[in-house]
Amino acid sequence: ETLNKYKNVKTIYVASDDYNFYQNVEQEFPNNNIIRKTFFDPGLKNLHYGNVNKKKQQYDCLVDIYYILLSNIFIPSLNSGMSKGIIYIIKNRCTFFPNIISRTIIKNWLK
Repeated sequence: ETLNKYKNVKTIYVASDDYNFYQNVEQEFPNNNIIRKTFFDPGLKNLHYGNVNKKKQQYDCLVDIYYILLSNIFIPSLNSGMSKGIIYIIKNRCTFFPNIISRTIIKNWLK
C-alpha cells in the first residue's frame, strides 16, 4: 500500500529482528533495491537485546536508527519498543545524531 501511494520509492531499508523478513521483502518487491545494514544469526529472538557481542549490538541498533531517521517513510512495528522510541524521536524532533532532525513520515501499516 505504501509503495503504491509513494510511487517514487525505489529503495527499502529493512531494520527487523525477524530473520526471514529481508528475504520475504526481496521476494515481494523484486523491482526495488532492498538493503539492510544489520545481519544476525537465525534463531536470535531479539536482535537488539540477544546478541552476545554487546558493542556490535549497540552499534547495529544505532545504525538502524540513523538510517530510519534519514528515510522518507518509516513503517514501524507497533509491538516494538525500538519502533516506539524512533516514533518518539521523529514526532518530537529529537536527535542524538549531530545535525539530523528527521522529517520521516510515519506510516501505520495497520488500519
